[in-house]
Amino acid sequence: MITPPVATRMSLFGDYRSESPVTYFVNNRWIAIHKLSRRIGETKERRAAIKLELCRSLLKYLGLGGDGSFSVQSNSLGRPSLSINGSPGPSVSFTRDSSFTWAAISADSQGLGIDSAEVLEFDGAYPFRRAFTPCERTYIKGGLRETASSAALLWSAKEAAVKMLGCGFRFVDPAGLEVKIIDEAGNLCSSRANFPDTASIVKYRKINVVSKQTEAGWLSLCVA
Repeated sequence: MITPPVATRMSLFGDYRSESPVTYFVNNRWIAIHKLSRRIGETKERRAAIKLELCRSLLKYLGLGGDGSFSVQSNSLGRPSLSINGSPGPSVSFTRDSSFTWAAISADSQGLGIDSAEVLEFDGAYPFRRAFTPCERTYIKGGLRETASSAALLWSAKEAAVKMLGCGFRFVDPAGLEVKIIDEAGNLCSSRANFPDTASIVKYRKINVVSKQTEAGWLSLCVA
């Protein structure tokens, strides 16, 4: 199965540090994101309550309600869906890291993915060959960025992409998605002079992801 490439922009898409919901314009779509601090020893019930609290705040922020009846459910592949008063709501996605639970909502999209990856996840004997393509490993170890931070960037972009597709990594090999790093000017960032350009992938569908460096790693957003 051919899997699509992922192009991620290292973009200042907003102040992710805000404690209140924030709206961003990503890939010609409006996305609102919000985060809440995590607690040590969170139960499954507490995690579900945090997701509902995040959705309530985002729905109010977007003027889509939040005081009425709404629920969040996940299908067999783990893709969340939001219902408002019994009707399908806007696209929603969640991610967690060691400090926060994040939520993203987009009212004008058919698919949405958010993912936070921390640098500490990629220290030590991480199975880079299973998760990244040869070109990606060239970028990771080529000197542009510290190895673990580069891996966190690529992994958050992949996770955001498969969440947007709604399949996760159950049906997609992580090494089957190749991330191309593009700067604000639209230029391909490379760690070596012979790093492949985008010409080799234009015949396939391209998935665009926007990524932002955080204190602990990288946060990526992907919207259809």
